[in-house]
Amino acid sequence: RPGRLLDLHGMSTEVAKVAVYVALSGVPDLEEDDLAFLWGLKIIVGKGIHSKDNQVVLEPVVRELLEDVFHLQVSETSEGTFRVYR
Repeated sequence: RPGRLLDLHGMSTEVAKVAVYVALSGVPDLEEDDLAFLWGLKIIVGKGIHSKDNQVVLEPVVRELLEDVFHLQVSETSEGTFRVYR
């Protein structure tokens, strides 16, 4: 499913933020009925297994970016993965 999966796990926080900005840069220009909004964008942020003290690092940072900057709805689909809708 090209364009509907963004795998961030293994990235640093700053690189992941840039990846999100690049991936979502065209979102404001999409029509409300675009399939990207119907199916959602799946984002893999990882479980924190390889981070210091096995702490989740990307999930809170990426969630805040999606909700506060892009004003998107985020629903968790499984540990380390969530789906984004308008």
